[in-house]
Amino acid sequence: MKTRTTIKDIAARAGVSLSTVHASLNNKPGVGEQTRNRICEIAKELDYHSNTVAASLKRKPYCIAALFPQETGEYRYYYADIWKGFRDYMKTLADFSIKAVEIPYRDEPDHRYIEEKLDQLSAEGQIDGIISVGYSSSGIVPPVGKYSEAGIPVALVGNDNEKINRLCCVQTHYRILGEILGEILTSRLGDEDEVLLCIGNETVPSHFLIVEGFDSYIQKYGIKNRIIRIPGYDSVTYEKICEQFHNNYNIKSCSSVTARGSIFLGKAIESCGRKGSVLAVGSDLFPENMCCLEQGIFSNLLHKNTYRQAYVATQYLTEYLLRNIAPPSENVYVRSEVLFRSSIPMYQCEAASGNHLYIS
Repeated sequence: MKTRTTIKDIAARAGVSLSTVHASLNNKPGVGEQTRNRICEIAKELDYHSNTVAASLKRKPYCIAALFPQETGEYRYYYADIWKGFRDYMKTLADFSIKAVEIPYRDEPDHRYIEEKLDQLSAEGQIDGIISVGYSSSGIVPPVGKYSEAGIPVALVGNDNEKINRLCCVQTHYRILGEILGEILTSRLGDEDEVLLCIGNETVPSHFLIVEGFDSYIQKYGIKNRIIRIPGYDSVTYEKICEQFHNNYNIKSCSSVTARGSIFLGKAIESCGRKGSVLAVGSDLFPENMCCLEQGIFSNLLHKNTYRQAYVATQYLTEYLLRNIAPPSENVYVRSEVLFRSSIPMYQCEAASGNHLYIS
């Protein structure tokens, strides 16, 4: 059986010390360029592969702090898949010396709570990386920004933030998703028909960027139909949607750019008897939205692939910590999808097996 090449073999072939080989292969200072290139060439000839697992076991475990809103109650519509994506990738690292500390919080936390949690980990020497969301209305931005400035690598999921010196942000193309939404909602409108759009929180990038994409499509193709915009995603939002449906039968298409808004939109369509009379598009993939799609309340779902966003962000963060491999870009985009009723069996089978088709 072929034995594994070690840095001792490379050092013997090159006629240099082990420390010189280590520095050369890990791109560390103190080695001349000519020597470095020769050592790297010998390593390639000998088919050398670093034993990352063994190297990681020689040091104290890396610790990643995971900061996402809790996955219970109304938060589960969007964040349950983010937590699952993070946990599923961490499971692939079972042989490595790396662990996660989960810090779930309410959607609008007091930043002092998050800062205390991070400071406690730091005092115990247990914070080597952070994965979180990045939208500015969240209380996580000041404490996460503080640690990113201190040199702790940060990976953001779903929303970017220029106030955080992050390693990368993994998200979907929200503006493109907004243009797709514009095309779907306006494809069958008559001259007098109107569109109802639940626009969510105007300070959250994953909300307002979809709206910007929608508006871009409307402007690009000169669409003159009236657009009714309803902000928020709470009981007041529901009441406003119902008021429009009861009083305005010119509304022929509607959508919500958020998961929570989709819950209220689906309920309003059903309670107001508008099922079948409006083309409706929900946001994000979770059981209640799948049910609305199956029952014909929604014609389509915008699937932002939050599971894959979190999975990929975790992969890039851990590869940076374990292997010193930087992400391919600071901004990484994953594919989003438009789901139809005929898509349901495919996703139901994947959910039943505990897997996600869109990770492969």
